[in-house]
Amino acid sequence: MYRINMTEAQKQRSEKQLEILAAARVKALQVRKENAELKRKEKEIAKAEKDETKEARKKSVAEKYDKLKAPKKPVEQEEYDTESETEVEEAPVVKPKPKTEPKKEPKKKIVYVSEESESESERECEGEGRV
Repeated sequence: MYRINMTEAQKQRSEKQLEILAAARVKALQVRKENAELKRKEKEIAKAEKDETKEARKKSVAEKYDKLKAPKKPVEQEEYDTESETEVEEAPVVKPKPKTEPKKEPKKKIVYVSEESESESERECEGEGRV
């Protein structure tokens, strides 16, 4: 068996007091069980309500989406009455002009001239008598 060290106050308690404490412990344990059960039920109810609102939201969104994406039914035309004929002029259809991209100018070639090449060309030109 387990040996429990009792303090001075615990040693001085009478049998009646110990019985009352034992009854209080039993009652406290029962209250804790009831509170735990109540809390579990509250969580379950909250989850059920959340699921219910989610389902209602899904249904509402699905209905609105179907209504939006459903092909529009053609409107039934009333019988044509020749006596109340009115002329309707249609506006000419203007086709949008395709956008043209601006033409890019070809890049100019960059020619690097060094002094050595100029002097050589001048010498060649002098020899020919062109300068």
